[in-house]
Amino acid sequence: MTSIGSGTVTMMLLLLLFPFSPALIVGTDIVHAVVLTGFTSVLHMRLGTVDPVLVFYLLLGSIPGALLGTRLSNLLPGHWLKRILCCALLVTGARMLMV
Repeated sequence: MTSIGSGTVTMMLLLLLFPFSPALIVGTDIVHAVVLTGFTSVLHMRLGTVDPVLVFYLLLGSIPGALLGTRLSNLLPGHWLKRILCCALLVTGARMLMV
């Protein structure tokens, strides 16, 4: 959820422009998020603006969520996963515009 802002745009473009499986697109988006988050994390640590308690809570929710998402992406058929992702991203994007 921490990279959902950039993931919304990236994921939608990948889903619409490339005929890859949804699991491959999700994996590509995750790699992009890891690189982006890793770079900015190093910068924040150098600035001293990292809250360890917040990092703990983010990891507490994101690690099980990533594991569950990986399992579900292997169990669901590709066309259903693509529809679910598009709906989730559409709702997330609309919600971001409303705030």
